[in-house]
Amino acid sequence: MIRRCSLHILLSYFACSLVFTYPLVFRLTTHVPGGKGDVPIYIWNLWWMKTALSEGISPLFCDYIFVPSGASLVFHTFVFFKAILAVPLLWLCSTWTAYNILILTTFATAGWGMFLLARYLTGDGRAAWVAGLVYAFSPYMLTRSLSHFNCLSSEWIPLYVLCLICLVETKDQRWAWGGGLCLLLTAYCDYYYLTYLTLFTGFYLGWRSYRDWSEVLNRTFIAHFALMGAVAIVGFAPILWVLFETAQSGYIYGGASSAKLGADLLAFVTPPPGSLLYGDVGAEAYKVFSGGNAVEATVFSGYVVLGLLVVCVLRLRGEKTVRGWLWLTLAFFLLSLGPLLHIGGDFVFALGEGRFAVPLPYALVRYVPLIKGARVAARFDIMVMLGLAVLSAYTMRYWLGRVAHPVRWTAAIAALIALEFFRLPYQVAAVEIPDVYAEVAGDHRDVTVMEVP
Repeated sequence: MIRRCSLHILLSYFACSLVFTYPLVFRLTTHVPGGKGDVPIYIWNLWWMKTALSEGISPLFCDYIFVPSGASLVFHTFVFFKAILAVPLLWLCSTWTAYNILILTTFATAGWGMFLLARYLTGDGRAAWVAGLVYAFSPYMLTRSLSHFNCLSSEWIPLYVLCLICLVETKDQRWAWGGGLCLLLTAYCDYYYLTYLTLFTGFYLGWRSYRDWSEVLNRTFIAHFALMGAVAIVGFAPILWVLFETAQSGYIYGGASSAKLGADLLAFVTPPPGSLLYGDVGAEAYKVFSGGNAVEATVFSGYVVLGLLVVCVLRLRGEKTVRGWLWLTLAFFLLSLGPLLHIGGDFVFALGEGRFAVPLPYALVRYVPLIKGARVAARFDIMVMLGLAVLSAYTMRYWLGRVAHPVRWTAAIAALIALEFFRLPYQVAAVEIPDVYAEVAGDHRDVTVMEVP
């Protein structure tokens, strides 16, 4: 299905992951990325999956917490697939070391997946490698790796898109199986991203139908597309069953959506705090972006990438495929802004004596069943970065075909992009286990530890 394994490409992105996360590689057994916020929860997930499987009980419910009632983990950010991958690792190393390994490999596979998609679209390996760099190591990804492991786990997104495109263009059933598997793995990593891919599928098939309805509205494609959906639905059935049956199904049918968690317009051009190149130039601005949530506010794509986008718009917008990706990227950009336009932290603006807000498409989309559960609109930026990575590849192909020494130009542009993305030293924190846990572990009585607020 893929013309060659490209193992050397995967290894190159793994090497990049070691550089971008320096000094983590030298502290795999003693430190973890970020270390605060939700990180301990993701590490606990790995332990619980191994414990549940070894005891022959469902990992979807845990009675080790919130005694005596226990707690359902269906709506928990479990990152099921990664937790399952960690099980064999946990026989060899600690939970935090396994977590670190998963972080590094996620970066690498995200870059590799984007490379395969961009290479298929452009036919240029050098341009595709730059696209993988843009997608896998963007500020969105680096920031999420410090606190939101589920949001980092985006490696299946470009692979699904590749399968969908190939299914439309070749009608080969193998791509339906591949696409269904990628959808399933996406679902077992993050529910948000499953929603995003559902929207992408609708946008993309709508665009292809507009270009040539016979590409989509034919019996062969419809049958294979149905197969792809069936693979994902059947594989995800154990979770879906509990999701729709649970009393918390308001999350599925529509939960609360916060207007402040949309991306601020200025955040797309403001480097996040801790940038190696720009320092903390944007620190004050990020105190008001997205309600002061600096993690969710990070949607900066880099000035080099934005420059490649400008060239793409000016020089390549006439190409049908490029134009389609421009519209797709714009659609997700608008969704990432949330229900109301935010500029510099403000979403209510003054005009003379009047005051007004600017409603955006997400104001309607957030009421759609299933979609409303993805309440943090700023996370649509992962799809924006997908589009920007593809468009960067098209621009790189255009540019490299017109200059002498294309390899040198590729290296120079990649270095500039990396320089904007770097957050060195990468934030890591020492693993510290309070003494009380050792005391609890050493008490072999069949008793419960009371949780006191």
